[in-house]
Amino acid sequence: MLSTGNKNWQFGIYKTVCCGYEIVLIVGGEFPNCPNHKAPTEWKLVAEIESGEAKKSDSEPAA
Repeated sequence: MLSTGNKNWQFGIYKTVCCGYEIVLIVGGEFPNCPNHKAPTEWKLVAEIESGEAKKSDSEPAA
């Protein structure tokens, strides 16, 4: 699982496990804390972005 402070390896859309907050993060970017909870956060890939196109994952959409 990806969490606060980890370096990102896949350009894409990520959401928090705690509340579903979504961000777009580039390769090499560092995962932040959730802005809603200000605590170490676990992140889940929602959609990979390649060549300007997003590929949806099998996860459910955020609220």
